[in-house]
Amino acid sequence: ATHPEGGENGYVLEVFNAIEESINVIIVPMSAVEPLKQDEILSVRSLVEII
Repeated sequence: ATHPEGGENGYVLEVFNAIEESINVIIVPMSAVEPLKQDEILSVRSLVEII
């Protein structure tokens, strides 16, 4: 996504839970995203909804 005020460009990311249900869409700057690495392991934790 191109920043409307000339700031850092970013990405629109969709966040999924462990059973592939979409739970949120967020916008983050490009510098906040790193590629996954072959030696990384994904983990699962409970999500507590903030009301």
